[in-house]
Formats: sequence, structure tokens, C-alpha cells
Amino acid sequence: MNLKTLFGFLLTVYCLYLTKIFAGSLLSITIGTIDSISIFPSIIAPAVAQTNDSQADRLRKTGDEQIGYNQLFAAENILLQALRLYQSQSSKEGERETLISLGDIYFRWRQYQKASQYLQQAEAIGGKSLTRLWNVRGQIYLESGEYLKAYFSFQRALNYPKIDLEERNRVDIGLGEAYRYLGQYKKANVYLELATRKTGNRYDRGRIYNSSGELYFDLGQYDKALIAYQEALATRKAIGDYYGSIRTLSNLGRVYQQSQKIEEAIASYEEADRLSTSLGDWRSKMYILNNLSTIYQDKGDKSKALSYLQNALEVGKDDRSGAKVETLNSFGKFYLQDRQYDKALEYYQQARNLSSGLNYTFGEGKSLICMGEATLLKGDNKKAIEYIEAGIQKLESLRPGLTDEQKVAIFDTQAYAYIIYQKALIEIGDDRAALIVAERGRSRAFVEQLAKRIDPNQDNENIQPPTIEGIQTIAKTAKATIVEYSILSDRQGNERDLLFWVIKPTGEIIFRRLNLENTPDNTQDSSLGTIARSSLPAEFRGLQNLTASLRGDLKAKTESNANVEKSTRTAHATLIVPIVDLLPTNPDDRVIFIPQASLFLIPFPALQDSNGKYLIEQHTISLAPSIQILGLTQQRTSRNNPEKNLIIGNPAPFPENLASLPGAETEAKEIAAILQSKPLIGTEATETAVIAQIKQASLIHLATHGFFDERQGLQSSLAFSTADKEDGLLTADDILNLNLQADLAVLSACDTGRGQITGDGVIGLSRSFIAAGVPSVIVSLWSVPDLPTAQLMVEFYRHRQQGMDTTQSLRQAMLTVRKTYPNPVNWAAFVAIGQPN
Repeated sequence: MNLKTLFGFLLTVYCLYLTKIFAGSLLSITIGTIDSISIFPSIIAPAVAQTNDSQADRLRKTGDEQIGYNQLFAAENILLQALRLYQSQSSKEGERETLISLGDIYFRWRQYQKASQYLQQAEAIGGKSLTRLWNVRGQIYLESGEYLKAYFSFQRALNYPKIDLEERNRVDIGLGEAYRYLGQYKKANVYLELATRKTGNRYDRGRIYNSSGELYFDLGQYDKALIAYQEALATRKAIGDYYGSIRTLSNLGRVYQQSQKIEEAIASYEEADRLSTSLGDWRSKMYILNNLSTIYQDKGDKSKALSYLQNALEVGKDDRSGAKVETLNSFGKFYLQDRQYDKALEYYQQARNLSSGLNYTFGEGKSLICMGEATLLKGDNKKAIEYIEAGIQKLESLRPGLTDEQKVAIFDTQAYAYIIYQKALIEIGDDRAALIVAERGRSRAFVEQLAKRIDPNQDNENIQPPTIEGIQTIAKTAKATIVEYSILSDRQGNERDLLFWVIKPTGEIIFRRLNLENTPDNTQDSSLGTIARSSLPAEFRGLQNLTASLRGDLKAKTESNANVEKSTRTAHATLIVPIVDLLPTNPDDRVIFIPQASLFLIPFPALQDSNGKYLIEQHTISLAPSIQILGLTQQRTSRNNPEKNLIIGNPAPFPENLASLPGAETEAKEIAAILQSKPLIGTEATETAVIAQIKQASLIHLATHGFFDERQGLQSSLAFSTADKEDGLLTADDILNLNLQADLAVLSACDTGRGQITGDGVIGLSRSFIAAGVPSVIVSLWSVPDLPTAQLMVEFYRHRQQGMDTTQSLRQAMLTVRKTYPNPVNWAAFVAIGQPN
């Protein structure tokens, strides 16, 4: 007996001896350095029952149990002994299953070539059920970047009968991972959710959590990704899954980096790097080095960033996977920032070619967009447009089948593509095509959701953006001047330009461009409609700061606040003066603003010109998330509903001991008198009563408390009475699931126009009411004062009863209340969104 055989025999005796003494006990293991890995199991398998099974069967069973506990060293030695016994007995079935188990061990050790050798031997033996074999082989293909081969392997694993529950669960995990790489996120989510509900194996559970985190990250749902990764890391550390822990630590670093928690990101990457070096996990190390490079690149430490990248490329010189794609893209980004555009293009092209070969749609789309950016900076605008359009088509192909929330999240990860697309088109003077791209780059999920409500039978997954002719028709139908804003920023979020398109009721389209860069020479050819930054007030510090300052000054709520006048005039000079000559001169003519990003929080009625005149004095104002949304709401105005008014005022008791709103009660009663309706006041205004009546209401007026959620917009809510023992909170998510018939919803509460600001617009109450079927919604942009709000709402309905439309009535109400309460905080919070009916 040679030394290796003797060692294996003694190890087996030792394991079985410990099993008898400590059967069923679980000893904890804490991950640290590789030195902490013991060759002896720290989690002991249950005792092997005394049956008529052969010694080889008992050894194989023990070895498989050790794999289940992630005790791979012990499992390998035990299984090698079982393999020799099976071979000596010519037991082909036992030999095959043992070979597959050994393949699984070497897969987990990232030794894919040796794992594949064991699987090839097992496949050569054949058999009626090779589910395990094709499952492990699929995982090897995933790690090797051969995503289509992985998918077909997992599908093949399903072809065999009598798949046990645990093995089927592993196939589901594999399919979820394969679909994610192939860009089919809906299917990925389905399979991972199935696996989550079924698995009890802690190794598999760690894998599910990590894969779910990767899916959330791809979709831009970073909070969910963080939670999933934290669960994965805790699970993997608990069972000593060192290789899995490397990946999860690296993934955690990416989330921290995305959230600008740089020190946490570096710490996570460095812990993962130490482990990957100890274990020789070079593919994971390539990812880690690549991510560390991006951190130092953003810090401006080019030498350190390049060193990390060169190390990553050397480590992965023979690799062909998503890790290599990311490394090549990072090299491209490095040379792009260093203005070496040809070198950048060389690396981006390599990344694109590798992604294409792997059927890695997201990677190919990203590389194409980057190639477009580099080509644009080289000055070849037309070629840049070709690359960008091809990249956007790849990215947009990932959207079908996603939920609304997922579409919103993934779109935010892709927003920059639409920005540089607009820039490229503007550079060649095609501002109309740029307008189409601006529309294409906003409210996409909202458009698809609303279109589906209008026509459930139509395929709205990839609804097309409007044409120029379509945009002109929308403006003519609205009988309004439409002003669309678009903010062009760089990759670091620095604002470069503010674009304006003014579409007149005649269909005429005029383009203007305001340069926002604070550089010594930012004057450009005025024939292109470009306005220099020098035209802005000296106080201007960027659009985000403009919005924050204006809102902060208004919230001061002092009647003689000089800062309010200053900030409203700065906002007017920035957002209105560049196009003031294009706006109608008749105050009764409608102007519909299409904001973007932070501009959704601008109170346009309160903007004040240099003569002290407010914008609401000069124009009849409303907002819309996009021109396309405006067009869709135009299709929903003819209801012919019988008049059923739902009027709510001051519900009681409020949830969470919220303060009573006596002004809201007075408001509801006076409005009900104007409309000859009966309001629901106090204990009558329960959540149950509201839901029962809101579906048939032709007009909805809710005077109550409102709440917004900046992180989870669909959790924004309205408060109602808890007298029915419900929680009293009607969320935006609840409203989204309703089918409403009202022509108008007035949300007379605090912050009802706020929510989560995304590339798809504001996710919150206003969006949910429009999506649920209401073409026109009035909401507030801050915490509104009780008494002035009550007066404004009563005035609004008086004018509406006299035959004015929604926007005209709101304008007259504001002008009336301003006489009593001059500060804009008291009258300018409310805005009409949607169709101005």
C-alpha cells in the first residue's frame, strides 16, 4: 500500500470514527485566510446507516454528504476510494455517479479542466439519468463564459426522468444564471425565485442569494442587490465556501462603489483579493483588479489604475468570459479619459468581439456605446451615431418581459447612452432626430404601462417612440406650446448643456441649447441656437443646486424672504429666458413643460422674471412626463361617465397618530357643496370606503396627509381613517393596480407630486393615478399649508364649475390666493400633470 492510499484509508477511518461519536453535530467555521482551511471536516456528516449496501456505496454516500456540507478535501479522498472499489467491482453505475461527484468537487475548486475530465469519463459510461452530469457541466460553461452552451446543458439536464428535488433546484439556479447572462431577465428572475422557494441546501442557498444579487445589480436595483449579497456572504462564510465568498465579496464591492462608499468598496475588494490569491482563483482576481482600477481611475490616480488593469489582463490572458469583457472595457475607459481615442477603440472593439462570441448582450451593447463615445470624441459624428444606435438596440432588447420596476431600474443604468446619442446628433445639426432620442430616453416604462392599459391586446413591450409628425400632432391636439428640456451630462454627472425644444400649437419646432460649462470660452455658433453660460446669473451653480436652493428658500415660509425672489429669478433666467421669445403672449394660452431629473421639482408657476412678474401671471401652465405620455393621455379623455364624485376630507383617526387637518375638512365640505356631492369626512373616510368608491368615481378629490418615498417611489402613500382596522395607507403601488374611470384626480395633500426621481420620470402617486386611467392629476411639490390650500382648492372648483378647464382653473385659483398669501410657498405648490382637460 503506497503512502497516498494509506493516507486516504486513515482519513476515511477517522471520518467514520468522528461520525459515530458526533453524529448530527454542526461545528461552525469562520472564513479568514486560506490557512484556516482544515483537511478534516468541520461539519460532520450523519452516521452511515448499517444496510446491505456495499462498502463502495457507503463511501460514495458519505462523500456526497460531505460535498453537501462543503467539506471538499474529505469528500475527495472518500470518493477516490469509492471509485477504486467500483472499478475493481466493474460497477459502472457507481463509477459514473462517483466520477460526477468528483467533477463537482473540482468545479467548486475552479479547476474546470480536471472537472471536465471526470465528467467526460462519466458520460462515456452512459446511463439513463445524467442530470447531475449536465448540471455540473452547465455550471462549468457559465464560469467559462460559454453562456449558450450553459443554457443548453441545463436544458439537457431536464430531459432525464426521476430528477430529485434538490438536483432540479440546482438546474433552476443554473437556468436563472444563464438567462441573466443572455439578457433574458424576466426568465432569470422566474427561475431564481423558484429555486429560492425550494432549496434547503446551504451551499445552493448561498449561490441563489449571490445570483439574485447579480440580477438586481444588472437591473440597477442596488438596494436589493446589497441585501442579497449580504445574505449570500453570511451563508457562504458559515459553511466555508471560500470560492463563493470571493465572488460575493467582489460583488459587494461593486455595490459599495456604485453607492460612492469607496472605502467600504476597497475593503471588500481587498478581502476578496487576498482570498483569490490564496486559492489561485485567477478569474475572480481579474474581476477584483478591474474593479479596483476603476476606483483609482475615478480618483485620478492613473498610474495605480493602469497597474491594476495590466495585472488583471495578465492574470486573465487566456480567459474568455464576462470578466475579460469588463477588463477590456475598463482599458478602453482608461484610454478614453486619457484622450487616447484610438487605443480606447481598440480595447472596446476587443470587448465587443468577445461579448458577441459569448452571446453576452449587455456586454456587447455597453461596448458599442463606448465605441460610439470614443468615435464622437475623435470627431467622427456619423460613425459614432452608428455605434450608439447599434448599442442602444442591444440594450433595449433586454427590456421585454421585465416588470415595470425592473424596466425603470435597468433604464437608469443605460441613460448615458441616450445622452451621448443626443450630443452626437446635435453636433451634426440634426436637432429633430435628437428630440426623438430625448423622448426615447425618458418615461419608457411608463409609456409601455399606459399603452397596455389603453389597449391590453396590443404588444406594447417595444412600443416605438413618436415621430416628428406624431409630436406635432400631439401639440396641435393639446392646443398648447410644449417645452421639452433635456440635460446633457458627462459620465461623472457634470452638467454640460441644457437642451430646449419648443413645439408650438401650429406644429413648428424650434431648438435652443444653453451651455452650462463653467469654462473661460464657452461661446459657440449662435446659428446652432446655442446660448453661452455667460448669459446666466452669477449665482447659477448647476441645475441640481438651482432646484435645491429654490425649494429650500420656499420652505423657509417667511413672507419677506429676499432669497425667494433671488432664487425664483435665477430659475427663470435659466429655464425660461432662453426661450421666452417663443412662448405665447396670451396668458390664457397653455404651456406644457416636459422636465427632466431634478427639474421635475421646480415650481414653474413661481418663477419670477426681472420685472417681478411670476410665470403664472403670464401663462397657463401644466406638466407632463414626456410628449409621448401626453399623447397617450389624449386618448383617454372621452369617458361619458355619470357624475360620481369622491371627495375626502380630514379622515379620522389617522394612522400613526398623525395630526388632524381641520382645513382639509372645511375644504372637502365646501367643494362638495359646489359640486352638489356628499363628502366622506372623519371615520367615514376609511381606506376600504375609498377603494370601494374610487373605481367608479368620475372625479377624485383627496384632502388628507400625503407621504413620498424617494427610494421606493411606489411606497409613496395617502392616509385615510383606520376606523375599519386597516393600516389606512393607500400606496402608489395599490393605486397602480386599480382601473380608474375619473377624468381628474386632485391630491390635496403634502408632497403628492414627489417620489423616486428616475430616468423614467417621478415614480410616485401622480404616475400611478395616470397609469391607472386618470388623464389629468393635480399634485403638490412640498408640504402645503392647511388654510391657504383649502382656499386654493375651493377657488379651483368654483372656476371649473364656470366652464374653465383644469389648467385655467388652477391658474385663476393661484392668482386669487396670492392676493391673500403673497409668498409662493402658499400658492405655487400645486401643478397639473397630464392632459389639460
